[in-house]
Amino acid sequence: MARPASLKPYKSLSRQAAGKAFWCVDVPPDLSGTGKRQRLFFGPEKEAKAKCEELKARRDNLGTNLAGVTAPQLLEAEECRRLLEEHPGISLRDAVHRFLEMHQSRVASIPFGELFQKFIDTKAKKSPPYLIHLRWAQQQLASLNDILASDLTVRKLEEALQPFRPSVRNSFQRYLRAALNWGTKRDYLPSNPVLKLDFEEVVSGETEIFELEIVAAILKDCLNNDLALLPYRVLVFSAGSDRTASSSGLSGKIFTGRIRLLNCEPRSRKRSDDDSSMSLIARWRG
Repeated sequence: MARPASLKPYKSLSRQAAGKAFWCVDVPPDLSGTGKRQRLFFGPEKEAKAKCEELKARRDNLGTNLAGVTAPQLLEAEECRRLLEEHPGISLRDAVHRFLEMHQSRVASIPFGELFQKFIDTKAKKSPPYLIHLRWAQQQLASLNDILASDLTVRKLEEALQPFRPSVRNSFQRYLRAALNWGTKRDYLPSNPVLKLDFEEVVSGETEIFELEIVAAILKDCLNNDLALLPYRVLVFSAGSDRTASSSGLSGKIFTGRIRLLNCEPRSRKRSDDDSSMSLIARWRG
């Protein structure tokens, strides 16, 4: 039979014969850090006796503390213990410690919208196109703004990114990764959930061929309904038709492929965007 737990050290003859630390102390479950009975081994008897005195003091303090526990507190503790019965690997103390860590993280966190704005503010010296893309991503991901940064999960991010086509989603994902990395370094969230997301595979489409009648209809629609978009359309179709049709021997077709955005600035700073647009319109009509 196992030796009953006591708070007095004793010798283990088998360990002494093996040349190991042979002074033993049995720790009862209610004084053990694991909640289970333990057996500790010491070399000098003095260390074993010191451990016993420490355990005795802990036992006395435990009795004093329990005397101050109210009946409702005992019932609540028992309810928590029952909830953890389905999770044998988790102790009540571990569960409380984990919850307190999460609580402290939430207290230190800020809403994602505020974090993203702080991140953008730190990039004020970056190029204007980069800042424009960041602000556009901020507008498109506004559904995340009220969520605490520490509460962001892979599932919530996937739901926010799902409506966008793969290339746009990948861009937004890179901006989110950078913003949340920045927030992680400042303790606004414990870890970056974007690192668990996979990038979408972007498949390049085949070259499209537009009949001249369709091109004319598209440009006419822009002219009547979206004047600001017209210069972009003109440049895209012009770039797509450049040398392609003549080299292929086809006529009456407009070829468009993957076109890089072109920055068109007015020649004079005094000219407005509308003036620049009208200049391009005039050239197209001519």
